[in-house]
Amino acid sequence: MVSMKKILLSLVVLFCVSCATDADKAIEEAKFLLDQGKFSEALAVIKPVAQNNPNNDQAQFVYASALIGDAGLSARQGCPSTDTGYLGLLACLQDNPSGGQSDMDTFVRIAPDSISKNNQLVQATNLLANLNSGDISSQDIAFQRMISRLFEIAGVMTAIGANSANDVCNTTPANALKDSVPDDFDHTAPALTTTESERFSENLQKISNDAEAAGLGSSFALASRAASILGDVQTNIASQGGDSRLGLHVFFVSIFASASKLTCNQPK
Repeated sequence: MVSMKKILLSLVVLFCVSCATDADKAIEEAKFLLDQGKFSEALAVIKPVAQNNPNNDQAQFVYASALIGDAGLSARQGCPSTDTGYLGLLACLQDNPSGGQSDMDTFVRIAPDSISKNNQLVQATNLLANLNSGDISSQDIAFQRMISRLFEIAGVMTAIGANSANDVCNTTPANALKDSVPDDFDHTAPALTTTESERFSENLQKISNDAEAAGLGSSFALASRAASILGDVQTNIASQGGDSRLGLHVFFVSIFASASKLTCNQPK
């Protein structure tokens, strides 16, 4: 007679095998959806699996990839609706800007269009930063982390309101007037929180290392240089008793506050 202990053990084994199989199936389904550019659908499939299997590196990697895709590679408000995925992103970047637009305006076009999507990117970067390569290529992890950091940097445009309606005159606040400077920079206080400012600096510092680990050489060496300059400015401000966030504030103001952008215009 089979003992109750053996029966229970067999049930446990069968249950665990079934769980593993279900997780593997979900991972493969999510990968397929990602390949199809169906980022939100992939995210819905992989999210519960990743949350229930925190030690499953494949699930965590696919989850991070889905977060990135849904936040940065899905249709964006600044690009044609057909420009999705990596190729769509490149197509959007190559589109000729409209009259009067600058390189920064092009940067704004590809920024995630909501704070919630910015938060997804932060989550994705953190997942990839803590992921052991194991059976996943370390280059693949580094590449996805680099992409996530890039979108996080662009996401600062979302945080400061650069891609939303601007109804405040930057010199003399007045109703129904518009200018080209984001509302958060119409004032002297830092536009970003301390966490957002520190996160921006961290991504600038680390993105070149991720690029090299991904096999792209020193493609983002300029980011390291920018991080160094920004760090010096912030340190100098802090040494004089000021808020270090003002360093980033000054950086963005210098970009947006050109002579042509300091003029308030009638509603467009």
